[in-house]
Amino acid sequence: MTDQGAGSIAHRETGADANMTRPNAREPARLHALLLVVRRAFAEFLAIPTFVIAGFLGLAVLSIWLDHLRVQLGWPSFVPGTHESFQTLLGTIAASIITVTSITFSLLIVAVQQGAASLTSEVYDQFLRRRANQIYFGFFVGLALYCLIILATVHRTYTPVCGSLVAFVFTVVALYLLILLIYSTIDQMRPVMIVENIRRHTERARRPIGVSSKDLGCTATRRCIVGVGRHRGA
Repeated sequence: MTDQGAGSIAHRETGADANMTRPNAREPARLHALLLVVRRAFAEFLAIPTFVIAGFLGLAVLSIWLDHLRVQLGWPSFVPGTHESFQTLLGTIAASIITVTSITFSLLIVAVQQGAASLTSEVYDQFLRRRANQIYFGFFVGLALYCLIILATVHRTYTPVCGSLVAFVFTVVALYLLILLIYSTIDQMRPVMIVENIRRHTERARRPIGVSSKDLGCTATRRCIVGVGRHRGA
């Protein structure tokens, strides 16, 4: 074998080893990019919904514990009904919340997309930054998970009275919050509100650290008064 042939074989082997190591070298970069995306998602939107959903999961555990305590102490059920009626109630609530939430969120996303297309892309950021919208999303998803968890505990010898009562109360609250969500989304699409939110976000970004908007307004007013006084004195 000539030196040229040996050199080409060594070059091929080196290229193959480099191609094998390239995916391994790209994995840390991809992982870092994924972590940045997740961090940005939690900073912009997912933090509050996650806390709300975690609160509903904790409430589900507390409701199950209270129902088991009621059974152990022999307390009678303060809500009439059998385990089948409670199972039907929880199943209906869970299915209704999931259906209404999916349809409503789809319509709201279409409305936000149309508003952003006709006005400005800042509509997306405003919709995501609003804490009320984050609470609404977390509330509906958390309530659906709560109902599913309580529904999974129903059997012939166990009736989740407390859990079903809490689910019914929060369902009434969710239906009212649905109306508020629709109104707030429509109100956010108004050009006046969009411009006002952009102005507030710009002032918040330009505000010095440790200075509130009230102090900033007082400083601006004081500067105006001093400027008027100097103008009169001149």
